[in-house]
Amino acid sequence: MSRHGNCFDNAAMKSFFSSLKEDKARGKIYNTRDELEAAVFDCIKVFYNRVRRHGYLNCLSPVYFEQQQNRTLKKCPHY
Repeated sequence: MSRHGNCFDNAAMKSFFSSLKEDKARGKIYNTRDELEAAVFDCIKVFYNRVRRHGYLNCLSPVYFEQQQNRTLKKCPHY
């Protein structure tokens, strides 16, 4: 829940739902609830969380960013 009067508390969710609507809802009609659920699952679990580039990750996909971080940690002698 957002704090009263602070529009920035919910900015991440608003951004996500905007992307979801743009990627999966605009101009698309789903015939069943199962079709819609499958499309949303695909969008979140496959595209958004793995493939889509994120600005806060220097415009890298989460999977690629994580691979880079793992390579960096393996080179560090303390890990």
